[in-house]
Amino acid sequence: VNLGYGEINEAEMLPVSSIQTHDGNFIYGTTEGAVLFNPLKYDFSEYKAPMIFMSINLNGKYDAKVLMNINKQLLNDKKIVLSYNQNSFELQFIAINYRNQNDLEYYYTMDSGNAAQWHHTEDASIRFINLHPGNYVLRIKSISRKSQKIISQKTIQIIISQPLWNTWYAWAFYFVVVFIMLYFFWNYYLNRIRQVQTKEKINFFINTSHDMRTPLTLI
Repeated sequence: VNLGYGEINEAEMLPVSSIQTHDGNFIYGTTEGAVLFNPLKYDFSEYKAPMIFMSINLNGKYDAKVLMNINKQLLNDKKIVLSYNQNSFELQFIAINYRNQNDLEYYYTMDSGNAAQWHHTEDASIRFINLHPGNYVLRIKSISRKSQKIISQKTIQIIISQPLWNTWYAWAFYFVVVFIMLYFFWNYYLNRIRQVQTKEKINFFINTSHDMRTPLTLI
């Protein structure tokens, strides 16, 4: 008798060829022999479902080459770098296990330096709208509905670049421009003060000279 232990392949089972023993075991007849199965000793939650990122779709119209480059970053599983106007997108992923696909549910959190808060998603996709420029860490996990055990997890860094006018070198340029303007304004102010002081000195000497000549004229 070819007696095996393990998973039951329904395609190989013979119709009406099963029996339950007194100790709770089930024996199923197959085309390759019999399979002994005890549901009390079998942990249905113990299975693997590796998670992979599938694709990213940007809101709006973008060149196919742009999308291809971004999806290439996604498949490398390291980080995604997006421009400030690509801050609305949909990320698709999947935990691969065909047999237990209906047992999987997904949760995600986007960490930007704050406390992590997990959100449930009904399908294997997440949509983000108008993310502010900055660095984010996206964490996704798949959980078994039956056992509530974590089956697989995935993490990826997402960088939304600053617009050109808000980069550090743009602010350095603004600082230089403001400094130059203040410098010229200050010099202009000082020159005006010097001109006023010079004019007052000239008027003082003129008035003093006039006052000294007046008594001499009377004499």
